[in-house]
Amino acid sequence: MYVPEIPPKKAIGNKDTKFVEDRRLLLEQFLVGLTRHKYLWQSEEFTTWVRSSNKVDIFTDLKIKTKK
Repeated sequence: MYVPEIPPKKAIGNKDTKFVEDRRLLLEQFLVGLTRHKYLWQSEEFTTWVRSSNKVDIFTDLKIKTKK
């Protein structure tokens, strides 16, 4: 299955408000797209990845967004 690349980072200008907001939106779209594939978002690797770096449960939030 084709999985698109994660939106790119940049070394210079990475704190620019427009860049941060644009990348945040692209990352959200990327994650929502992944959750449209049940076998991906139910995998142990995916759930570990989206929950590993933060106490916020973005996994549940993403599943809710995909139902809209």
